[in-house]
Amino acid sequence: MSGESKSKAKLTPGPWKTSREDMDSYATNESGKMEHVVYVYRGDRGDQPRIPIFAGKLNNARADARLIAASRELLVALKAIVALDDGDKPDLWHFEAEFAQARAAIAKAEVQP
Repeated sequence: MSGESKSKAKLTPGPWKTSREDMDSYATNESGKMEHVVYVYRGDRGDQPRIPIFAGKLNNARADARLIAASRELLVALKAIVALDDGDKPDLWHFEAEFAQARAAIAKAEVQP
């Protein structure tokens, strides 16, 4: 890294949810092609911001949307797991590669370019 400082990204408050599982929606993607779409939206009301998740297959769009909707909770859980590694627990030393991978994922989610 060049010595520039990076700040943590401010996350949009949740909860995030996906559109109904039984919904089979289509929309035009950025290249003008009709594709399956599932929406990820914030809150319980339909007037909240939403993000379209396009995929050639509906199941792919649904899986991607569920992952995005769960991302805040996954980040919190990953931080809790990483906090277990204080360097003084020999039983955790053999998981150092996994802890490093988790720290890298947290940084990718939080640090703005």
